[in-house]
Amino acid sequence: TLEPIEPQRNFLLPALSHEVEAAQAIKDKPILVITGNPPYSGHSKNTGKWITDLIDTYKQVDGKPLGEKNPKWLQDDYVKFIRFAQWKMEQVEEGVVGIITNHSFLDNPTFRGMRQSLMRTFNQMYLMDLHGNTKKKERTPEGGKDENVFDIEQGVAISLLVKKQGLSQAVYHADLWGTRQGKYRALIETEKDTVEWTELHPSSPFYLFIPQDEAVREEYEQGRSLRDIFVVNNSGIVSKRDKIAFHFEQEDLYGVLRDFRDLEEQVLREKYNFRDSRDGKIDFVKKHIQDYSIKDQYVRLCLYRPFDSRWTYHTDKSKGFLGWPVYEVMRHMFLGENLGLCAAKGKEVSGKWEHIFCTDQIVQHHAVSLKEVNYLFPLYLYPPPEGREKSKRGLFEDIDPFQGKKRIENLSPKFRAFIDAKYKHHYSPEEILSYIYAVLHSPTYRQKYLDFLKIDFPRIPFVNQGKTFEALSALGCELMQAHLLKAIPNTLTVDITAGDFAVEKPRYDPQHERLHINKTQYFSPVPAEVWAFHIGGYQVLDKYLKSRKGRTLSLDEIENVQNVVNVLRFTIDQMKRIDECWKP
Repeated sequence: TLEPIEPQRNFLLPALSHEVEAAQAIKDKPILVITGNPPYSGHSKNTGKWITDLIDTYKQVDGKPLGEKNPKWLQDDYVKFIRFAQWKMEQVEEGVVGIITNHSFLDNPTFRGMRQSLMRTFNQMYLMDLHGNTKKKERTPEGGKDENVFDIEQGVAISLLVKKQGLSQAVYHADLWGTRQGKYRALIETEKDTVEWTELHPSSPFYLFIPQDEAVREEYEQGRSLRDIFVVNNSGIVSKRDKIAFHFEQEDLYGVLRDFRDLEEQVLREKYNFRDSRDGKIDFVKKHIQDYSIKDQYVRLCLYRPFDSRWTYHTDKSKGFLGWPVYEVMRHMFLGENLGLCAAKGKEVSGKWEHIFCTDQIVQHHAVSLKEVNYLFPLYLYPPPEGREKSKRGLFEDIDPFQGKKRIENLSPKFRAFIDAKYKHHYSPEEILSYIYAVLHSPTYRQKYLDFLKIDFPRIPFVNQGKTFEALSALGCELMQAHLLKAIPNTLTVDITAGDFAVEKPRYDPQHERLHINKTQYFSPVPAEVWAFHIGGYQVLDKYLKSRKGRTLSLDEIENVQNVVNVLRFTIDQMKRIDECWKP
């Protein structure tokens, strides 16, 4: 199906050539019905110009480019099959497509151009989401088990796409939850006209194919997106091989650097099980270290996971020791004092949104999200180091925004004008950041706007009263200081029993509020809700200790666990106080 219009003949396999020719002949006929279960493959091998040119129409929305840095999911095979079916329907006056595919296109922001394009081609669309996405840990609305109709992790959906002159434009949606057998039975016994379809009204900018509360959506969109607030932002650091690039101990990092400087390539490949990738070749790493040398100024702490910073070697060189150091954003975190927000664009799990954290360090691209790439939003911007040319990709290309200043706020002029006018007061960047941090930790905010938080960066509503703004800002400031481990609440006295401090298999005992690291040692007390607390895709304490399995905890790591228990206890209580203060 996805072969070029005129594929090359294979003289070594005449039967295959004949089959391809027969299949291609179908493309010249006026097809009225297309049905099937096309393959799903994010790493498509169907990369011919004919089909990729067709896919380019999905990279536009409202007449403008998507603006996605890497819209790779549009290259998935199932997307190409849908585009093929749409292409065939565009050539006839009426027709119908009935397919079962990956369900990601229903609400993923990358597919918004695809959704708008489908709405232009088809008069009516019937979309039944069969769910069953184990990657997102989907459960039924009642909290029960939800299974996939296939033996795959990715959830699926049935799409019935109708083109017929005279039909009113409409998009309908339905959900089917439950066990695999229950779904099979329902699909066999149910006809289209007996399904309880919900009519959707997809609109700009996302044209979502899932139900939404329109009143809540309109209210949510009155807020300001993080991307509208902060001028400079980008994804976190991508190493291409974290085991080599990030280390618990500084000396371990230096050992790796010396090895890559001094040892032969074959020795390095065997010692580190090093395999080349497009952006991470062994000669890239060696040359990088040799060119820059092993200098203390390039050895930096990086936020790797919540409350878990590790050492790495960070310069302005891409495709070196790190695949993508994202220097033009990260440099603002070490050229002077700074704060930053870490946030994910959307979310990877259902039911909750908790994908926010703060930092005063450079960050790794999964610091606060297990699957989704997270972004860093610095609070301040610093001039480029002396002798280094100004980036050509920033907002300030023709003027010097610093004009001799040590640093400037990373708040857009438009947002600054809005906030000053709204409150008739010039709040500091720290006060504004603290307010944002508080709002993003409001349980009511997270639940009320969950459907919107899972598809894009958060939008921040601003309260009407200056006093409320200041109260929330104060609460957010306290929370940020705790999360930065600069102000440790002393709510609990957390002890650890005697032993060798070796992490074997972390285990939680809810009855006694004990967090075991091996058969004899445990931290206590650790309240159950503290143990269960998540930031992003991570259960914080579980992730921290499991990452150190087989390692002996240092005194600093033991103290860090004790501090984090107190900080999480404080976070849970502070979120309640924020909720009481915030009146949406």
